[in-house]
Amino acid sequence: MIKNISLFLSGFLLISVVSLAQQSDREMVFHSGPWQDVLRDAKSSGKYIFVDFYTDWCKPCKWMEKSVFTDTKVAAYFNEHVISYRINAEKNELELVEEMNLAGYPTLMIFNSDGNKVLENVGALDGVALIGFAKKATMFSGLQKAYYDDPDNIEKLAEYLGFYKSVSPDDAAKLAIEGMKSMNEENLRSHAGWFLISNFPFAYESREILYVIDHAEYYYETFPDFGDFMGLLYEVMITDAASDMNKQLAVRAAEYEIKVRTVLDMLDMPAIYYTKEAESQYFLEMGDLDRYFDLLDAMTMTYHFDDWQYLSGQAVEHAEAFFDDKEKMTVIFGWTHRALELENNYYTNFAHSYTFFKIGNNAEALIFAKKAFELCTEANIKPELQIYILDIQEHMN
Repeated sequence: MIKNISLFLSGFLLISVVSLAQQSDREMVFHSGPWQDVLRDAKSSGKYIFVDFYTDWCKPCKWMEKSVFTDTKVAAYFNEHVISYRINAEKNELELVEEMNLAGYPTLMIFNSDGNKVLENVGALDGVALIGFAKKATMFSGLQKAYYDDPDNIEKLAEYLGFYKSVSPDDAAKLAIEGMKSMNEENLRSHAGWFLISNFPFAYESREILYVIDHAEYYYETFPDFGDFMGLLYEVMITDAASDMNKQLAVRAAEYEIKVRTVLDMLDMPAIYYTKEAESQYFLEMGDLDRYFDLLDAMTMTYHFDDWQYLSGQAVEHAEAFFDDKEKMTVIFGWTHRALELENNYYTNFAHSYTFFKIGNNAEALIFAKKAFELCTEANIKPELQIYILDIQEHMN
């Protein structure tokens, strides 16, 4: 009898344990103690910490609580692999909330067992995305360990920072810049080296940027995104020049462009042209529209006086911007008159018409718009010209 009772009790306990396990996987189990207790448990278990920063008024937060944290697949993964924790960002653990500098709600974070942030996501995630978010932490940890085990390996540095960039862009940039200091010329020319140079903000006069400029032909032939990189570098330098009121930095951007174009046999204009162009963009970025326009007109008349396509394009673009400036519009009319002298086609007539249209001279605009329509032989353009003519006529009524 005692033996049978023991078997009965053992079976009952087994059923109870299984039942509790199944119950725990029906929804995520969240740690209920203070943050310091969570850190202590993570340290002892070696597990990652998942934190949901939410508020009482956040509807996406409530949706995740109701529909995602109760997902059995989500619960099964998180209950086994991580310690989960929820923080009402307006009521609890306010010191941690302030430290995390949250950008919105919900904010989902993964911390390692030492309490260091590994991943962050602002906004709600569905079950599949949330599991993927948590799994990234494992990937991040592996890449981080691989790099710290071999810090002179540029491939491992690039793999790690490619991931770390999405977690903490500023810290990743600092590590990229520091890590590249010990890299040799072979590293600079490698795909990993190019990834680091083209993805992180190295100083304009840094060894890395100067090396790329000096070896433009190699990078142009080896990396398809070299042109995009140079374009972005130029734009950022002009923007920074205007922000710092440092015209010399804009000139430096032109020097880089001239050097690269020379090496690649793409110097289509005299070198001074690119310097003046950079200066004009600098004034435009500064908001000094008079100096910008004066430089633009001087360049147009000097280098593009026989280019009807350039003259027409500039006229359309700048009539849109300066339609209420009589003096500048007079200059723009000069461009369209010259374009018509060079080539009497649909585009030059359209540019002349559009210039009239922008100053409210609809009668003249209509005359040249109709000429543009008559001269146009491109089937895909004619309907657009017809719509433009109707628009002018509507303004005349």
